Amino acid sequence: MSTLDLGPITEATIIVGFISVVPVVFAGSLNLYKYFKSRRRFDLITSLPFFFYALYLLGITLSYLFVSLGPFLFGCAAIIPTLFSFISFLDSISRESVDPIKLVIGTFLSTIFVVSLLMPNSTYFYYSSGALFIFWSDFFVITSFGIFMYTSLLLLFYFTKVLMNAPKELKE
Repeated sequence: MSTLDLGPITEATIIVGFISVVPVVFAGSLNLYKYFKSRRRFDLITSLPFFFYALYLLGITLSYLFVSLGPFLFGCAAIIPTLFSFISFLDSISRESVDPIKLVIGTFLSTIFVVSLLMPNSTYFYYSSGALFIFWSDFFVITSFGIFMYTSLLLLFYFTKVLMNAPKELKE
């Protein structure tokens, strides 16, 4: 019985994946500590995106480590709460409630993402040129990109809005 040689690319992916989880969890932990100290809802909402994104990174990394699609699917499923926690975080900056239009768009993108995730052969492992790769079907890549693009555009819009409306003393 032979063992699967993961190759240098996959081993580097695993190492970088575990290293990437550490600062994300650290940032979320600092915000969570701040929440327990002050009991402000904003601090709790600020810490949630970090933890869900850390679950995403951990799932992807563990899927390469154990050569299993289970952690990969778990990591991909963590994208959905990451999206909704980012929406809650961004709306807590500018208002007291969550904008229902953003939630509808997030729900639509999440539904398409889950459908693409559950499609047959949407993801599988293949070994090529001395490295292990995870294949993502085109539809799965497009829906993942849609969720990440929507989150990125929301972040860009709100951070630009905060920068433009910040007092001059804070901009320097």
